[in-house]
Amino acid sequence: SAVVERIAEIKSEKGFLQEWKILTGKAESSKIAHETSVLGTFMHVLCSQVGLAYATGEEIVLFDAEFQNYFVKAMESQGVAHAMIPEFYKRANKGIKSFHNFLIEWNVEIQAIEKVVCDFENNISTPLDIIAYADVPGKSGKERHLCNFNIKFRESASSYESDRFQVC
Repeated sequence: SAVVERIAEIKSEKGFLQEWKILTGKAESSKIAHETSVLGTFMHVLCSQVGLAYATGEEIVLFDAEFQNYFVKAMESQGVAHAMIPEFYKRANKGIKSFHNFLIEWNVEIQAIEKVVCDFENNISTPLDIIAYADVPGKSGKERHLCNFNIKFRESASSYESDRFQVC
């Protein structure tokens, strides 16, 4: 929440967050923010595990009955409403499959996961989700580059202008 507010300050868009909280209501907006934060944190950990398995050639089994039970317990232990858990489970399943496909399609060679960087001039710190060599589409086909990729779980794959603040 503090990082989001700091980014909003830099972009002069702090009002948007406040307007959403007013429109949604303080209690409901706090609940939504908490639950989505829990899912986001879980997915970052899961992507790290899948990324490590991919990088080392290990096989990882996900979305079997044991994993589903673990997922439910993890969400419940963090206060996620029981009614939200099936939807979050579907999103996690879809998200991790998409992430794994991305690793393969972009021929990702992971160098670091969740590497923390700081910008003392702007008084902000954030983890870089994945630092990796990847085959990136370029003018002459695919080009190999060292990249920083942010793990995002959204309804579409489009990026947002605000993402650039997370990769400076």
